[in-house]
Amino acid sequence: MLLDPVNKLLFHLAIPVVQEFERVTAFQSSKMDPLVLNKELFLLHISLKERIFHDDGSKKELISCDYGCKFEMELQKYMHNVKEDKQAADIRINDTVFRCHSMLEEAFVQVEKRLPPSMEVFKGLGALNPQKVLSQVEKACLKDLPSKLLMDGNLSGIEEQYRRINLVDWTLGPAFKNAALPTDAELFWMGVKQTHGFKELSDYALTCLLTPTSNASLERIFSMVTSTKTKFRNRMSSSTLDAIIRIKTHLLLKDLCCVNFRATDKMFQLFTTDIMYPRKETPSGASSSTTELDDDGGDWLEMSETQEDVGHAHTFF
Repeated sequence: MLLDPVNKLLFHLAIPVVQEFERVTAFQSSKMDPLVLNKELFLLHISLKERIFHDDGSKKELISCDYGCKFEMELQKYMHNVKEDKQAADIRINDTVFRCHSMLEEAFVQVEKRLPPSMEVFKGLGALNPQKVLSQVEKACLKDLPSKLLMDGNLSGIEEQYRRINLVDWTLGPAFKNAALPTDAELFWMGVKQTHGFKELSDYALTCLLTPTSNASLERIFSMVTSTKTKFRNRMSSSTLDAIIRIKTHLLLKDLCCVNFRATDKMFQLFTTDIMYPRKETPSGASSSTTELDDDGGDWLEMSETQEDVGHAHTFF
């Protein structure tokens, strides 16, 4: 396909567009300021709009759209060196330009669908960033913070704590004494919560930060679920899957490794046969020998039977 110079024009258009989408996606997959993340999305939307629309909102002619410098250079080069029928070449070029315009238009529509309904929410979440909260210059007023309904009942206490938070040397506090002050808002407020006198403010901030700024976290959960509940573990119960996902998410959030995990006494108390593998109730009149294990128990039995079958197959061959 790329040996054809006309088809290669599509390639020259697609590369910078895809790279821009990947850059914005990389921003959304990281724990950056929510306001910065959504500004990047808005900038991508404006950039695509300017390529196919006039300032008054009307569509540009196909030949007047911005397809990129590389596209224009290769197009002029092809038209100069074309040896086939000029009329046939013009038809192919017009068809390629139409396809490129359709690609830009579809990209613009898809980005527009993903724009947040209100930037004010993300602007308020950005005010909870530790670099802004601890700054004497960039610190936002209390009225500019998001979700003020969460302050009901604790408004006076939250206001006083917010007034004092940038006056404390947090590098000397117990939460950050042995580590650098985190730039991630979630880790920062979790550390503030461990400090006496800032409980209400930290609870409010952590509740606000639960607001999803992108679907990256959801995609990570779905990927984790598919890698945990595999074809060979398809009978895993929902409660077991939920527990495994919670443990994996906790380890990732705390940047811990399962090798260093230490089980507590309470965990050992809960790790019993009755709790881990509860038996289903037998119907009235049925023999107790017909009682079955739950899905996890059946899964282990099925796996053992599969291994025996595999062993017999190896022996046969």
